[in-house]
Amino acid sequence: MKHLIIMLMCFSAQMVLAQQKQIIRISEIEIFPEYLSGYKSILKTEAEASVRLEAEVISIFPMFQKEDSTQIRILEIYADEEAYKSHIATPHFQQYKTTTLEMVKSLKLVDMSAIDLETMNKIFKKEMETENKQELEAIFPKGEKGSNEFFTGNANNFGFQLDSVFTTVAGNVYFKPGARSNWHTHPSGQILIITDGVGYHQIEGHPIEVIKKGDVVQCPPNVRHWHGASEDVGLQQIYIVPNTEKGIVNWQEAVTDLVYRTRTE
Repeated sequence: MKHLIIMLMCFSAQMVLAQQKQIIRISEIEIFPEYLSGYKSILKTEAEASVRLEAEVISIFPMFQKEDSTQIRILEIYADEEAYKSHIATPHFQQYKTTTLEMVKSLKLVDMSAIDLETMNKIFKKEMETENKQELEAIFPKGEKGSNEFFTGNANNFGFQLDSVFTTVAGNVYFKPGARSNWHTHPSGQILIITDGVGYHQIEGHPIEVIKKGDVVQCPPNVRHWHGASEDVGLQQIYIVPNTEKGIVNWQEAVTDLVYRTRTE
């Protein structure tokens, strides 16, 4: 019993420490009246994408004053400083920033501190809900986080150490829910072996296909395609790129939310 109490105390201390690292901010924004409708639409899309695609974005909650709808307020909560920096570097945030630049009359960022961390944690259950989603079976180490330049959302790559005699690159990628690669091509094509989870794959000009554990996906040489996880379940995949003397990968533009959501049943 004593050991159980100590474990609970340690867990509680860890939770409080994690909460103390959170960034809590209110963005006070005034919009030019003629741009209000367009701004609200863009902000709604950005807020939804941020919370869905970024596990450590706890809240992007937009509101407007009842008396004056041009006065926008956004409650922003990030797991820590690194999560915030990662957020503002994402393609969807950068698109939001550039498309609304002329719409914003004024912007003020107000950093806040929570009065009651324990209650706030009960209100914002996102972390708990994320952990309760389907857990994937990890065969290989998680590896390094993929660059925001080439991936939307969180994807981690673990490359296999292969002898150069095989002229092949292979490894494992774990896509968190909502994450996907940019459009890209491979000079010698690519093979994907899905080891767990549910995701999507699309060859340009073809419908998006649902991929899941046990599937083997082949993409021909020099053909544009993308792949990633579903919205609610992550994806584990082994990738194989042969004949690396011809090149490995040519990265291109990000897959938009509109394309990502256009799926077959």
